[in-house]
Amino acid sequence: MAAMQGKGEDREQQIMLATALKVVRDQSLLMQRAMDGGDANLKITLDYATEMLRELRSNTLTPKNYYELYMSILDQMRYLEEYFRLVVCPVLCPRRVNVTHFIICITLLHVFIFPWHV
Repeated sequence: MAAMQGKGEDREQQIMLATALKVVRDQSLLMQRAMDGGDANLKITLDYATEMLRELRSNTLTPKNYYELYMSILDQMRYLEEYFRLVVCPVLCPRRVNVTHFIICITLLHVFIFPWHV
């Protein structure tokens, strides 16, 4: 009986992970399309990045599945880092700054300080 329950929980975990990964892929694609639109789409780009990061709020995934989700989001956030490095930073901060820290600050502001727009 316990083996059947374990398989059911594993199946449920796989479904939750697959759903979260699909959201990450979809939001990443939309984020990349917004980045291709230029500077005017910075807010939209951050909105899609925020939606990806919201998937990390899950407390139902096992540590292994959460790590897989985390790594997938981290891979997608590299596109945002490159966008900031090439497009946004030269405009907003002409001096050399650590782009990764800049992205983290902007994204955290977007997620936690301005949550009402979503």
